[in-house]
Amino acid sequence: MKKCFVIIIVFGVFFSCEKRMPEDLESLKIELNQRLKHVDNMNVDELNKFKNDLIQYTQDANRRGFSKDNSELVNEIISRINRLEKQNISASSSSHVTDNEAKSIEAYINGYNDGENGYGLSSAETVTADESYMAHGYNYSRPDIMVYKMGYHDGITGSPKKY
Repeated sequence: MKKCFVIIIVFGVFFSCEKRMPEDLESLKIELNQRLKHVDNMNVDELNKFKNDLIQYTQDANRRGFSKDNSELVNEIISRINRLEKQNISASSSSHVTDNEAKSIEAYINGYNDGENGYGLSSAETVTADESYMAHGYNYSRPDIMVYKMGYHDGITGSPKKY
């Protein structure tokens, strides 16, 4: 009796686990990368728009299952915005604005920007003003901490910026 051996060879076709990004997200990614090349020449309004667009892109990509983390870049943009706003304050400050008043304005602006950004989290997931203050490592006086918190609250609620 003859024995037949049947050998079955299975060829595995390996596909990349990474999904292709939809065209709308891919084109937005390309646009944001182009804008990133010109970030050094952007003013505060342009930087704020770029930051918001980047946060929106990140949230959309994550919601669609494409893991994106642009928090470092968002934080760098926020730092750049804060520096430009501080420069604008010092440039526009007249002689009647004291150093203490300038420091309070800086605390409010930092608080507002931190509250508005909320590290890119939804309003339900944002950190408290105290947590944000400590995470950023600010060193304000006790009254300026209260001003920071006021700015943070205005930023979270979307109130118009006071300074």
